[in-house]
Amino acid sequence: MDTDEHITIIVAKKLRGEATLQELQELQCWLDAAIANRQEYNKMELLWAEARNIFSETDFDTNAAWNKVNAAIENAGPEKAAKNAPLIAIYSVLAKRITVAAASVLLLIGGLYFYTGNTAPRKMIAAAKENLVVILPDNSNVFLRKGSSISFPVNFDKDMRSVELSGEAYFEVRRNELQPFIISTANSNVKVLGTSFLVRSKEDRDEIVVVTGKVNVADKEKEANQVMLAAGQKAVFLNKVFHQSLVKDSNFISWKNGLLIFKNNSLAKVLDDLSNYYDIPVNISPVNKAEIEKIQINMRVEKQSFEQVVEEIKLITGLAVKKERGNTIFYKK
Repeated sequence: MDTDEHITIIVAKKLRGEATLQELQELQCWLDAAIANRQEYNKMELLWAEARNIFSETDFDTNAAWNKVNAAIENAGPEKAAKNAPLIAIYSVLAKRITVAAASVLLLIGGLYFYTGNTAPRKMIAAAKENLVVILPDNSNVFLRKGSSISFPVNFDKDMRSVELSGEAYFEVRRNELQPFIISTANSNVKVLGTSFLVRSKEDRDEIVVVTGKVNVADKEKEANQVMLAAGQKAVFLNKVFHQSLVKDSNFISWKNGLLIFKNNSLAKVLDDLSNYYDIPVNISPVNKAEIEKIQINMRVEKQSFEQVVEEIKLITGLAVKKERGNTIFYKK
């Protein structure tokens, strides 16, 4: 993959809200490297906006849609053709790959419909800038975290309700024993009949936390490798191994309700939860780490800024804070 194609894919992921911190940093370096790069990025944003308009209709002809895109590019004129080469290239690639994967890259702005071969039309919704509540065809509710996306059929099959998730979401699934509900992530398949639970999916791991009912989680590549979770249990699927444990608090859905509660929790856990909630790296200095991370914390965080919470922890613990390469680090004076 050449540099132009690599950067274009990162831009698409950024607009969709799925770019990782490393990818965002890489993109920023590319933008800062030359004014022409910034101009190219602005052009990409405009073309993605145009793509949104083209594909926003419930029913559309794929070939006709791509003709519109190509016409829009050609109308830029021959002088701009060379400069727009990376954009033309990616549209060309996507046109040839109008599969589930390609469609998920193109249809990056929520609420769009697309077709995948001979299968039924599907709908994709991406929470690019804020958390979203998605109502599925069976009236189940999905609370989609910012930066995540979900796709599902416009109408579920009679014998199965299947969705695909990238990122994190909290599900409230309506019970139907005749129509199992299956969530497919990059790593696993989560199967339920009707219950409430959280799924957090990353490139290398999945985490499932059950609030009510029971949930079956299976390795996507080896179905026999699976676990059954009941209310109050969670599992982390990492390196093909399930690690089960009990859920001790409700902070795993703090992004949904805006509330974090700590009762005699270690500083290590507090900072881990805060890092996940604010999506900001927070660490403990390696010096005296074993001693510092065990400090007990009692506090309530409700819709406060990250800076306010850091100041409160400093007052509680007597620790100091420094910033290093984007990380907030607590250390002993």
